[in-house]
Amino acid sequence: MKNKYSLLIILFGIFKITTAQTTAIPNLTVRDVTSSNNFIFVSDGSNNIFRYDTNNLSSSQITVTNDASPFNLSTVANGSRIVYTKQNGITIQLKQVPTTGSLPASNTLINPINQGNISAGEVVDSNAGVIYTTEDLNGGTNHKIINFPTYQFFANAQVTDLAVDGNTLFYCTGINLYSRSINSATATSQLLATGDIYTLAFGNGKLYYAARNSRQIDRMNPDGTSIENVYTDSSSGPIISSMAVVNENVYFIENSGSDLLTLIDPNEVSCTPVQNLTTGTITTNSISVNWDLESDPNTTYRVAAIPVGFNGTNTFINSNINTYNFTGLTPNTDYNVTITKVCSDGTTVDTVITATTGIATTVIYVNKNATGSNNGNDWSNAFTELRDAIAVATGKQ
Repeated sequence: MKNKYSLLIILFGIFKITTAQTTAIPNLTVRDVTSSNNFIFVSDGSNNIFRYDTNNLSSSQITVTNDASPFNLSTVANGSRIVYTKQNGITIQLKQVPTTGSLPASNTLINPINQGNISAGEVVDSNAGVIYTTEDLNGGTNHKIINFPTYQFFANAQVTDLAVDGNTLFYCTGINLYSRSINSATATSQLLATGDIYTLAFGNGKLYYAARNSRQIDRMNPDGTSIENVYTDSSSGPIISSMAVVNENVYFIENSGSDLLTLIDPNEVSCTPVQNLTTGTITTNSISVNWDLESDPNTTYRVAAIPVGFNGTNTFINSNINTYNFTGLTPNTDYNVTITKVCSDGTTVDTVITATTGIATTVIYVNKNATGSNNGNDWSNAFTELRDAIAVATGKQ
């Protein structure tokens, strides 16, 4: 049984590293982006795939190939080739082109994907010469993950992006992020994260994933541990549709068909978490918390107390405070208490503790001389037999 009042482990696992965004390649319409070594590759939504050296973005454009309407890109074979999709009549073709040697290079057809309904949701990645892609089953509402050349079936889902790392396939559905083994077509998928997760990319041993509409990019270890936020934009701007990572710089597209943007030095922390977050008074239906007062008078907060394992909403506090009391909670329940500090420049950082509300207590009255209704509610209506009170207390009556 839980103690009446208990404080669990203090957590700082949802740590936000927030940076400003700058336009990496202005005046270029971008459809998709991928990376290899110090290079990024983009499809321009027209007839080209370009390569850029990230050390000199402004003057390093090289045309990799000319092809009508290329869109989803993936580098393979240590970046020596690009696999990409393009629409050709009523089919989506899977093609490849070398990225080294004499450029622009000729592209070759790998295999058309046979599908009756076409959407722009096809995605590609690769591992050890095997290409993984999605086949649209019914007009964009469902895809199956397959591989070439064996055409092995892996999963049915509304897949929006996927990647392969070693023997693990990672994919997102526009809502959740999953992983599963590629060694077996019947392997079980594991849920890694939830939200409106639309696109993902690997970089520096980390899995980066982006929430499409809430404009947030997080990263984690491939096993799902050590989640941290690298970018959050709380404005109601364009959605995040694709990204790539080079040397911890995150290049991403806001809305397919807009400029390619980059995050410069995502390890630079510009908004620090609240300090010394602790619980105060805890009752059966309330939890109070306290933290150090911030020196910046323009600091505001978003606060939330949500049962562990559930989603919820937060409350905006438009003042620089250092205490808050959550009320109306459920007795004997574990809560994640989140204090989101909103710095004066608009960046945010979360601090989370987990606390447990107290166990509700009930008094049962016993008086052998009571003459009321004998329901145990008060002295006048007390039970006359102790065994009746025990039966109620133990749920046997």
